[in-house]
Amino acid sequence: KYKISSKGGFMIVIPKNITTILFDLDGTIANTEQYHFLAFNECLKNYNIQISKTDFQMCLGKTEDEIHNIILAKYNVDYDLNWVMNTRLMKSLEIIRRANLTPYKEICNILNYYSQKKYIVSSQNKDFILALLSHWNITDKFDGIISCHELKTFKHIIYNNLESYFGSTPKTTLLFEDAESPLSIATKIGIQTVAVQHDLNEGTLFSYDQLIVTNY
Repeated sequence: KYKISSKGGFMIVIPKNITTILFDLDGTIANTEQYHFLAFNECLKNYNIQISKTDFQMCLGKTEDEIHNIILAKYNVDYDLNWVMNTRLMKSLEIIRRANLTPYKEICNILNYYSQKKYIVSSQNKDFILALLSHWNITDKFDGIISCHELKTFKHIIYNNLESYFGSTPKTTLLFEDAESPLSIATKIGIQTVAVQHDLNEGTLFSYDQLIVTNY
């Protein structure tokens, strides 16, 4: 089990059979979700929309198109998808830099200590992923980056084609994620999973091994 807290001073032990470690980006590498929430609402002011934290939880792990459909269905207000996405990401990056946000130390330990192949698998815009990893100076810690936004695909497609993307199998793959839906799908496929709990998803993850980060 991976249920630990940074207060305990423990480090995750990766099983020896694991050859590939997959990481989501937002909320998994660091608590960037809190800044996306602020930036998203800042952009949506132009449309007289302000989403709650509960509504934002529904957007975790989703692509921009999926988020757009969630907001449209909930508030019955359409918005310029490209403008909101690009503006939100620029604002998010600016706030993250200004706040001196850094990756969770538990994740840094894994990136620095373990030699298994490591990949980012995120619904996020690839340019944003690259900008954030470069800001944190950890780009070289990863063997590759999969942006579902760029590839116009979904995480479950990636998870079902591990051999093609990573040369691994479910039994040799470990996934770190902060969103319920990807965790559920990966678990059903047989991928070993660790749910990363933070302030915006607390109480939404129940049936997974959990890495409880306490420095957000």
